[in-house]
Amino acid sequence: MDKMYYFLVICFSFASVLSCSKEDKLTPSRDEVNYFSVPADATDEVSVLRREFYEKTGVHLLFNDTLRHEQRGTYEDGTPIWYTETIDFNYNISSSGAGTYFFDYLSDQDSREVAVGIVEEHILPHLGEGWRPYSFLLLNKIETLNILGRRVETDCISCVRSMAIGIGKAISMSSEEQADFSKSILFTLVNDKVEDLDASLFDEFYLPCQQYYVQDYTEFGLSEEPADEELYELGFVYKSLWYFPDERTDRKYFVQYAVELSEEEFREKYGNYPIVMQKYEIIREIISDMGYIF
Repeated sequence: MDKMYYFLVICFSFASVLSCSKEDKLTPSRDEVNYFSVPADATDEVSVLRREFYEKTGVHLLFNDTLRHEQRGTYEDGTPIWYTETIDFNYNISSSGAGTYFFDYLSDQDSREVAVGIVEEHILPHLGEGWRPYSFLLLNKIETLNILGRRVETDCISCVRSMAIGIGKAISMSSEEQADFSKSILFTLVNDKVEDLDASLFDEFYLPCQQYYVQDYTEFGLSEEPADEELYELGFVYKSLWYFPDERTDRKYFVQYAVELSEEEFREKYGNYPIVMQKYEIIREIISDMGYIF
């Protein structure tokens, strides 16, 4: 009886396998509509600007964080059921946050065109392969809540699918001022990517100053408020109160100066301090190897 039972089980299993093999292969269902892109039949001036930007750069362009707002049926009383999809700036591959953001949109076409020009002239030329975001969301202003629950302005935020820039303040600036504003945006982008790198890449950078990190200045014969030049001699470009910065802060300021200062400007200020220059070259090489274009 047991042998007959197992024989029947095997037969049914084999028949099931044959039946499945004859069926069409299952394919995942995909939403083929890309809501970041411009509809092919859209001819309004905003759509034309967005389409031309994508064709030129390969990056989607947005002026509103709402990707779609569509009706999906009605309730029993006839009230429409709406579905709205917006860009989630609290979501990243490595983490998710809980920030609250408030967006003020660019209100006229002239402002939008100037904003696009700033991005094309001052930001995109520095972003090599792998650095360009999937989309730019250009806004007049971005605000977030601080720890006291008050609104504070921030220049940019990023997530997996977009980089939002509060670019309104730069629209009336001179070209030189726009370039300086853009450098702060680039620093945010670069530093975010640096934060995601393997920590061991910076071992050589940290090594010359390893003994000082988070130690009191007085432990090394300095006053509680040493002169800037004394810290430059030891390899630091940032001065905190009473003690040396930690590794992350030290690295952050070298990244900032590597992005925001030209090589000539940096050498003019720190060229006489060998340890500073050694650490600068290390950071610059790491950033360049990642695809950033100086």
